[in-house]
Amino acid sequence: MEDWLTIKEAAERLNITPYTLRMWIKRGKITASKQGAAGPGRREWRVRSADVQAFLGEELAPVDSASVAGLRARRQVADRLQELLRTEGAAEEKLMRIEGFVLGLLSE
Repeated sequence: MEDWLTIKEAAERLNITPYTLRMWIKRGKITASKQGAAGPGRREWRVRSADVQAFLGEELAPVDSASVAGLRARRQVADRLQELLRTEGAAEEKLMRIEGFVLGLLSE
């Protein structure tokens, strides 16, 4: 018997959001199957555990140091943007801070 994962379980194993996984399924990047009880709205996507493992094997292939540095830089940008969004203040103030941050990145 095959081991099937829910979208949430598979996304957690892939370290992505369920939304991203659904987009990957629609684009054919990973295979999935609609399963569950019959009836409208009751069937949900399931991903085979073996497909997740195979995908991880492909994705975890050796990468060069430039790729790792690029990933770290993007992560730092994402962390800083989240920090700016969590700060106190009105939405307009937050947008101005984010705009300043992004303009600083573009000028580098």
